[in-house]
Amino acid sequence: MMRHENILAALGGMELDKAIQCTRGSLDQQWQPSQLVVSTASGAVTLTLEERHAIGKVIREILEARLSVLENETE
Repeated sequence: MMRHENILAALGGMELDKAIQCTRGSLDQQWQPSQLVVSTASGAVTLTLEERHAIGKVIREILEARLSVLENETE
């Protein structure tokens, strides 16, 4: 389970309100799977459109979970 302290530390010590705002902003962005690029130190990973959709879905779930943890701290 994620803890808000760990999330804020991983975001470079960002303030709680700013972390919430940034996470909401990321969730509000229109996901274009065709534009998703995954890079490693060796270069870009070649992905199918279906794989890009799947990765985008997982990223959205991660951001939603992060937002939930952060927002629970403001209550």
